[in-house]
Amino acid sequence: MWIKPVTVSRAMMPGYVRLEAKFGQQSTGAESLWFDVPETLQKEISDQGNFWLQAVLPLAFQLQEPLECSVPADAVWLQNARQTMQIWNRWYPDLKPVEIKAAAISSPAPARENRTGLFFTGGVDSFHSLFDFEEPGASAGVVKKAVVDDLIYVCGYDIPLRDRAALDRKARTLANIARELGKNLVIITTNLRETRLRKLDWGKIMHGPALGAAGLILEGHCSRILFSASSNHQDDATPWGTHPLTDELLSSERLRFIRYGGAIARVEKTAVVAKSPVALNHLHVCWAEKSDTNCGVCEKCVRTMLTLEIFGALKQATCFPSGSVLDKLPGIRVTNPLAVPLWEELKAPALAHGRADIVRAIEACLANSRPGLMKRGFGILRGFEQRFRAARKARFRRA
Repeated sequence: MWIKPVTVSRAMMPGYVRLEAKFGQQSTGAESLWFDVPETLQKEISDQGNFWLQAVLPLAFQLQEPLECSVPADAVWLQNARQTMQIWNRWYPDLKPVEIKAAAISSPAPARENRTGLFFTGGVDSFHSLFDFEEPGASAGVVKKAVVDDLIYVCGYDIPLRDRAALDRKARTLANIARELGKNLVIITTNLRETRLRKLDWGKIMHGPALGAAGLILEGHCSRILFSASSNHQDDATPWGTHPLTDELLSSERLRFIRYGGAIARVEKTAVVAKSPVALNHLHVCWAEKSDTNCGVCEKCVRTMLTLEIFGALKQATCFPSGSVLDKLPGIRVTNPLAVPLWEELKAPALAHGRADIVRAIEACLANSRPGLMKRGFGILRGFEQRFRAARKARFRRA
């Protein structure tokens, strides 16, 4: 595979510049990949190949083809990318690390050495990181609160580019959050999920590298960017796009990615978020319809609403539809085995807050869900691996 940056031009959206590259295989035609970045950051945009390579590396790995870039890449990023592929190889033993053909260079320090960005969707994890981020202090064993400067959101990842109305509403909501909390909002737009990269599994392989690519564009603007860990139940053997083993390996010499909140239970994060009127007005957890609103009836919405009910904050959460959350529980079926611990961990705080009725409702919900969970089992993850390998073999047979 190859990728070649071609232009930096004015984007269709006022106030933005477009970074564009062509990528493809020797046997296929070229395809365009672009990122639109605020014009105010143009002088701080990376001029290296790191973010282009990061975007297409998972595809090269799946196709088992060397990846060549026409512009130099950061030496630290190249080393980290090779380590990442070693981890991917442990998850998918049939797929071996591929060669990255790009000149290695050392990078200057970022223009703003103490500036921190946060990938921010307005969900529980990202709100928690915004309110709670701590970093190691200068002295051993000392921690200090760290200020997040930039909230970074990528249009085209969670909400499709074709849903312009939802993206506009999402941008307005994020702008309100940033203004109310005194943060700078950076919105990047990309067609990455409209290219052939969309065929890669977003949850289990692609969303970490995709976020990393967007972040590496800003390596002249930020010195570190936070990933909000979505689970404290991950293990080393389970493939996932953002993972304790791989997130920080997205880093370059100038930009360090930090995974935050992985040791903190979702219920504890929600307790922090429940104290913020801003979060209760704007919290967005639902991707059932790939929109900017909370449907209020899916498993994730109901679980979050139930958690807020435990902490006495649901009535203040204007971001969710009104009505009794307990009335919604009989219709919920937990279909993902990985979500079961998130329901189980609600029982103790519910009892602590005198809500035995919620504990009984959770137990009934999980009991009703058990037949489906037993049928699916944890084989869903192994099934992904089998589909991944079968797709690769089929592609080679067609070639």
